[in-house]
Amino acid sequence: MLSHNGIYSDAAIYAYTILPVTIPTGGGVPFIPVPSTPPVHKDDGVITPDEEELLKLIDTAAGQVVPIDSNVNPDIKQWTLQLSGSLIQKAAAKQKALEIRAAGVQLLLPPDFLVVKDGEEQVQLQTAVHQNVLAARTRALPAAELVSSIFDFSLLVGENRVSIFNNPISVTFDFDDKKVKNTNRLAVYYYDESLKQWQYVGGTVQSNHTVTAELSHFSMYAVMESTKTFTDIAAHWAKEEIESMAGRHIIDGVTDQLFQPEQMVTRAQFVTLLTRALQLPAAASGPSNKFKDVPNDAWYSSSVYAAYEANLVSGVDESAFAPEEPITREQMAVLIVKAYLYRHNLKLSDLITTQEVKYEDEGAVSVWARASVRLASGLSLMSGDQEKRFNAENHTSRAQAAVVLFRLLTK
Repeated sequence: MLSHNGIYSDAAIYAYTILPVTIPTGGGVPFIPVPSTPPVHKDDGVITPDEEELLKLIDTAAGQVVPIDSNVNPDIKQWTLQLSGSLIQKAAAKQKALEIRAAGVQLLLPPDFLVVKDGEEQVQLQTAVHQNVLAARTRALPAAELVSSIFDFSLLVGENRVSIFNNPISVTFDFDDKKVKNTNRLAVYYYDESLKQWQYVGGTVQSNHTVTAELSHFSMYAVMESTKTFTDIAAHWAKEEIESMAGRHIIDGVTDQLFQPEQMVTRAQFVTLLTRALQLPAAASGPSNKFKDVPNDAWYSSSVYAAYEANLVSGVDESAFAPEEPITREQMAVLIVKAYLYRHNLKLSDLITTQEVKYEDEGAVSVWARASVRLASGLSLMSGDQEKRFNAENHTSRAQAAVVLFRLLTK
């Protein structure tokens, strides 16, 4: 028990001595900490980086990307990046990409996107930022809602405008998540001046409220959320997946208003949808006489042979594909597992499923399809009916195809 001023208490008493702060000095000049100030943004929108410093970074940077500091006001409505032709040449020679971020957009310029013959020429990347179609002086939007600014890009080498790049530029657009109802319906669109309408580009939605797309030319670009729907799917169990795939321009309606979800899908139709979903490069023609029933002038020929070249499809025998035959559920299981491996750059031996799904009619699944049916089910790409039957020989409907493709692209 302690006594303090005549009062007894169990509390301890602490005494503090406050000493004056000693400020270290050097050379007779006192060091006084100065609070940091926010960066001063440039308001004229002209970005002229220190090229000597950039050239050093191109020479010495360990990574393959050299960042350019824009230092412009985040709300600026127009900005221009100015680089010398010699810097572009040096980046190409050293295989270094240049990256710049400003006012809601990031551009990654690969080392071989542009050939500059004269190092003395100036390269200008110009961007104007608009908030709506009226400000951008474009026609009305497609069946979609604008969820980002509209970016009008142009590229000049000297006095000459560059319309097409040697290799695509990767561009990442910010979008306003408060305006978005369903991220599965987001995509990048560009404005086609000749047609006076917005065209679908696509892109990959990132977790940080951005969408990244590969652009082969400059124009006006924006992120939009598709509102496309069909009158005959209002109460359909696959409504969300159908709308998402239609919004991504992977699957179309039979008319502008009708989808016909229960209509069967042929083998050619499903492979075409799969080719679009995976964005496979189109094949001009197939190997000589590979599939005798897939003529080179058929509407599905390039898709069938693109999938064949990607090792996704084979025929019903060595020389026939049966393009007009309805695709069965077990055939779709084989294709969708191969597509999953292709999309994730995996081998069959890499797949490990923690969920084993058993069906009442497993014995009815063809031997050549059983492993794929198990994997497609274990990966939640396909499922059975309410009676736990897979129905291997049943034909696939347009709704089922949309759902399977949706699952492929979201897993």
